[in-house]
Amino acid sequence: GLGAQFWINILLTLLGYIPGLIHAVYIIAKR
Repeated sequence: GLGAQFWINILLTLLGYIPGLIHAVYIIAKR
């Protein structure tokens, strides 16, 4: 199976990506 490091990597990527995506949507919607 996939190692814990893989899932940690995915989680950290999502934690960085999702807030950035939400922020971008917020900025666009606010205009």
